[in-house]
Amino acid sequence: MYGQCRDLAQCKQAFEKIRKRNLYSWNIMVAAYAQNGHLDLAARLFGLIPETNLVLWNAMISGYAQNKSIDIAKDLFEKMPERDVASWNSMISAFALHGECSNAVALLLEMDLEGIHCNRITLLSILDAVDRIHLKFLHAEICSRGLDTEVAMGTALIKTYGRMESPDLARSAFDRILERNIVSWNTLVEACFSDEILRRMPLWDLVSWTLALTAYARDGNLLDAIRIFMGMPERSSVTWNAMLAGCVQHGALGEADWLFEVMPARNVVLSSLVKMYARCESLVDAKLLFQNEMNRSSLVYNSMLCALSGEEEEALVFLREMDLEGVKVEKSSLIDTLESCKSIAQGKILHSSIPSELLRSDTALGTSVLYMYGRHGDVITARTIFEELHERNLVAWTALISTYAQNGRGNTALELFRLVGLDGILPDTVTFAKILIACSHAGLVTHGCQFFSSFMGDYNLVPSLDHYNCLIDLLCRNGRLFDAQEVAANMPFEPNLVSWVTLLGGCSIHSDPERAFGAAQRANGVDSRSTAPYSLLSNLVKSLK
Repeated sequence: MYGQCRDLAQCKQAFEKIRKRNLYSWNIMVAAYAQNGHLDLAARLFGLIPETNLVLWNAMISGYAQNKSIDIAKDLFEKMPERDVASWNSMISAFALHGECSNAVALLLEMDLEGIHCNRITLLSILDAVDRIHLKFLHAEICSRGLDTEVAMGTALIKTYGRMESPDLARSAFDRILERNIVSWNTLVEACFSDEILRRMPLWDLVSWTLALTAYARDGNLLDAIRIFMGMPERSSVTWNAMLAGCVQHGALGEADWLFEVMPARNVVLSSLVKMYARCESLVDAKLLFQNEMNRSSLVYNSMLCALSGEEEEALVFLREMDLEGVKVEKSSLIDTLESCKSIAQGKILHSSIPSELLRSDTALGTSVLYMYGRHGDVITARTIFEELHERNLVAWTALISTYAQNGRGNTALELFRLVGLDGILPDTVTFAKILIACSHAGLVTHGCQFFSSFMGDYNLVPSLDHYNCLIDLLCRNGRLFDAQEVAANMPFEPNLVSWVTLLGGCSIHSDPERAFGAAQRANGVDSRSTAPYSLLSNLVKSLK
């Protein structure tokens, strides 16, 4: 009981009072440590137990998985003297939790070969993380067991297909459910909204009303959004915000002002409204809203700071005003302002407002400052901030790699990438994108191609369209236009405008008019409104005269 309630002191005290400890008491204590993140203590206790059992092994695997130590969890799984269904399910769920879908599906197949069937909870956990490549297999597996007709599994399939932007398949999954409930209907509305689905819904709750209103408002159908809003039996802050957002984003500012005047919980909504006006480039309206509100909360002040983040002088003046008013600047506001500051001078003032110890101990905040210096070319200060961080996670490493990549220091970026592995951190798709950019800018074609090949082979990652575009850029910058064209034509994605414009840019640099005309035609086929292909082609023609 104490372990489940996270009261480890009481749990340990109760454990120490037990004179004759049996496997049951050992199980509880190890599980309490593992599930609450005290993995060192759990491992130490695990090593002291005279006789371990499956419950203990499973508790350790689950604990390591929940605390992002997936490699240790996998190692324990491999060392288990025997495994039960819970062991397999724990490891599959661990892979799914950390986005390692390929490993989760591979283990599911291995489990099936062993004659052991995973349970519904495991299949649901894989569905939460599954990618498009493995979804077809997983759906077939669910259907073969007859689980697709159950409401929980069917609803999870609808949600997954909605996430994949496959409305027809989401609808098909919904149609297979034998006994639908309000949750499955709401999930269908979110996955593939239509008037016809709304008319068919037998029952509505607050979530249903809010989903319908949000969809209408997002699509600019304000008359239907207002009709839904006025007909709602009750309204939440989410509902008010959705209605306000729709009005502001689609230019109905008079209606937005009226809504704001009559709504409850003004400070929460005022904060959202200030941000929305700023996003819609109506900064004047955001300022008026802020100035006309007499009882401003810390939340409203921080929203206004975020709104001013693109206005260098005003943001700094407002920051000083907040300091004089004794209003605490929230971390999220600082990060937003750092991300959008236009000059290193503004960034330095923001940097100086953050206590040194907070900067060193808060990795997210420190990484934002690092990014800011890197974006403005101050590599030395960026490196200093990185070195002073108490904890360097993958985001911090990637930020530093990006700093060197963007500032023409490709070899250093590659060296840092190798250090990431030595630090026991596995790179992700963002890290690889930065490495490809570094190789491109430094002219390291061979290294870049090798890294791209190691994506799936060494790191079990699936390259995205953005990664293929980085590879095209790498080849184009270094004159390998035929290879770049081959990548564009044969990659497992439909090339987008960036793909063809990148190839066209390479043809312009290396004076290849024939290939350039072909790339321009393909770019025009993707987006005929873009002027970039014509501009590049025009420059190439002029250079050949």
